[in-house]
Amino acid sequence: SRVGGSLLKFIHAIDNYMDIYRETKPKKDRLLSIENDYKNNLSELNRLEISIEKLTNVLNDFRKRFDTAMEDKLKFQDETDIAIRRRIAAEKLLIGFKSEIIRWKNELYEMKQYENELIGNCLLASAFLAYCSPFSYEIRQELLYNQWKNNLYDKNILLTKNFQIENFLSTNIEISEWISQGLPADEFSIQNGILTLQTNRFPFCIDPQLQALLWIKQREKKTNLKILSMRDRDFLKHFELAIKYG
Repeated sequence: SRVGGSLLKFIHAIDNYMDIYRETKPKKDRLLSIENDYKNNLSELNRLEISIEKLTNVLNDFRKRFDTAMEDKLKFQDETDIAIRRRIAAEKLLIGFKSEIIRWKNELYEMKQYENELIGNCLLASAFLAYCSPFSYEIRQELLYNQWKNNLYDKNILLTKNFQIENFLSTNIEISEWISQGLPADEFSIQNGILTLQTNRFPFCIDPQLQALLWIKQREKKTNLKILSMRDRDFLKHFELAIKYG
């Protein structure tokens, strides 16, 4: 009948559905299980990524600290090397100082001796500057190295044994400079140069050979020295200005 045919079709459809359901149900369950595993694994992956990021930050921090520590190590190593070199140099210097002790002791003794002799040397030099300028070389030698020097010895005033007025009131460098400027190199001329430069009063030079004139002109060239003669028209004007302003 038509009703029976429809029922049979329904039963066949239900049977087919059951066959399909029995076949697909395990697959759906498997799919759900896989999806759950995927979600769980994804959550675990996110957790691991967060942990890895934290560990990476910690690792980067340790790397920065390591780099800083290495820089400090290199810096300290350089400072240590410098300190070692300085220590070695100081040791060498101390060894060198040991060899200098004898020379320093001798120089100290000479300085103390010179200090004791300074009063006599200054007295003799002061007397030379104050009184010896008008005299000839022979009279100066007699006054300095015979009369005055012996007078100091008689009064127990110490002075340098081989005292020379040129060495006390000038230096070898100054004397060499004077000679290069035209001053004669003899002892008398050197004494005259000392008297010209060391005294507070203006020197009056008797200079028939014009040696002092040439020396003074050469020496004072850089100070715009003015040379005047009584024949010059403005002699009195310059003379007054020189007296007034020096």
